[in-house]
Amino acid sequence: MSNTFATGCALNSVKDLLCTCKEGYSGQRCESCADGFYGNPSLPGDYCKRCVCSGNIDPSVNGTCDTQTGQCLKCINAATGDQCDRCLNGYFGDAVDAKNCARCACSDCGTVTAVCNHTTGLCKCKPNVIGDMCDSCEVSRINFIKTQISELILDESAKIQQKLY
Repeated sequence: MSNTFATGCALNSVKDLLCTCKEGYSGQRCESCADGFYGNPSLPGDYCKRCVCSGNIDPSVNGTCDTQTGQCLKCINAATGDQCDRCLNGYFGDAVDAKNCARCACSDCGTVTAVCNHTTGLCKCKPNVIGDMCDSCEVSRINFIKTQISELILDESAKIQQKLY
């Protein structure tokens, strides 16, 4: 007896068929996909294909992808997605080629959200806040605030002087 997904099969002493599977196949009769592969070899025309996880899985770890759908389950390098093809929320960079996902550095008090642009790392600033990390006030806003403070000080100073005289 043979199997197209096995290099060879033989009956053991209790007449169970045992097969030596080709790469990507597992099971007593090579009827399922091995770790790192997916598909349904029991369906006519289907076979086990290598999981596409953009190089962002540890092949020595079991269960890194779903053996039926190919969805990546244990992404590494701060990557996420069905194919580990983008950076996690709160990270930015290139998860596929450069594999350089880095944590966003957005200012907590100057941003609308701590999640930056997945590609550029730019943060979404609150009104009147500027900078790649939203860590600076707009110059015109600073001058406006300085003017208000100066006017307040002058006004209070005038009130104090009136009380003294």
